[in-house]
Amino acid sequence: METQSPSCDFTFKHYAYTLERALELGYAFHDHLSYWRNRPAGRSVLLRHDIDNFMKRAVEFAKIEASLGLKATYFVRIHAEYNPFYVNDYLCLEEIRKGGHELALHSDVLEFASLTGQSDRLENLFHREIRFLETALDAKVYGIATHRDLNSDVPNSMPWVASQDLSQYGLEYDAYDPAFVKERKYVSEKVNRGIGWWEQCACKYVGVEERLTILTHPRWWFHKHFYED
Repeated sequence: METQSPSCDFTFKHYAYTLERALELGYAFHDHLSYWRNRPAGRSVLLRHDIDNFMKRAVEFAKIEASLGLKATYFVRIHAEYNPFYVNDYLCLEEIRKGGHELALHSDVLEFASLTGQSDRLENLFHREIRFLETALDAKVYGIATHRDLNSDVPNSMPWVASQDLSQYGLEYDAYDPAFVKERKYVSEKVNRGIGWWEQCACKYVGVEERLTILTHPRWWFHKHFYED
């Protein structure tokens, strides 16, 4: 275990340091579903991973968390370059799940509908995304996080999903609900001529904020170099 803070970079080593430091300071860790259902009090961290691509890197996060006895939530895309039915991608998701982590839907239903001329059947497409993922995983899915959360004039699933009664789709929570992003310190990377954080590195909030939600995207993280597989 690190005894001093390493440099704030996007290596898995630094991610592990951040989690270890939080454990040392008495933070409890919860996946999104258990937190949504139970709302535990006290210091806590929610770990969220949006798997846009780079499935193997998602597994690296899961291994670190499982080695520390922690659970996280991984949001899986349907309209992505990977495929939950493709054997290697499926095995990656199975490895994540066997580590005790939650798998949920990373939806871009409105973008897909707009690009394919199906904006008049959003509800059907949303049901289809959920069924597809649950069929691939052979497991129930309870949560959703939209793939894009930009407030712009281009198609964006976030407002549409927020307007829906998720129980009608068999879901329980939206990862952008205030319980996750407003009532807690919400920390995420951003890309602006390079990878960075919206404010500062997640490690800087450990010991400062009582309740943290940390969102990462596996595509930006690595062991030695960004270009590694």
